[in-house]
Amino acid sequence: YKPHSKKLIIAFLLLIFQGICTACLPILTVNIIDTGIISGNAKMLFILAISYAVIAILSNVFTFYSNSVYNRISGEVALDLRKQIIAHLQSMDGEFFSKMKSGEITSIIVNDVANIQQLCSQTIFSVFLSFIRAIPLALYMLFLSPLLFLIIVIVQPLFLILQNRVAKRTQSEAKTMRDTYSQYNSFLQEYLYSPM
Repeated sequence: YKPHSKKLIIAFLLLIFQGICTACLPILTVNIIDTGIISGNAKMLFILAISYAVIAILSNVFTFYSNSVYNRISGEVALDLRKQIIAHLQSMDGEFFSKMKSGEITSIIVNDVANIQQLCSQTIFSVFLSFIRAIPLALYMLFLSPLLFLIIVIVQPLFLILQNRVAKRTQSEAKTMRDTYSQYNSFLQEYLYSPM
């Protein structure tokens, strides 16, 4: 990630702006209904509607550019990883290749690197964006209904525990699928490249 530090900083800044804009939209919606529509204040309704439209457009612009930046970063990271893996494989001796199946090597180069790329381009940034969105919305919820905020704070750890248990089960299943896919790759390559 060091060669991509500048792009990462830009991507995270765009995500911060995107998260702030996204968090402002529901607050503006409440004010449009309460202050503009129910109160019958046409001038305030017009101002809030224009503000909503501008913030929504800015949110989409920040989303587009942040997606472009961190998709480019993830692609460059995946390319660098594949280059490093291939360079490392070229330095290995024949004994390594006699023990290592070709399908396993292909699975590492293609699937494992793709999973890392997905982690870089989606998971990390989506968690960071969700965290940014949650802070202002949590504060606003605390202001509107402290009781509802307290209930969510109590219930949220239960979801985290459940998510952790599900993640542990899927890890073992993912390993099984990876091994199966490696065996399938090995069989397919041996079948295709064997003399007919």
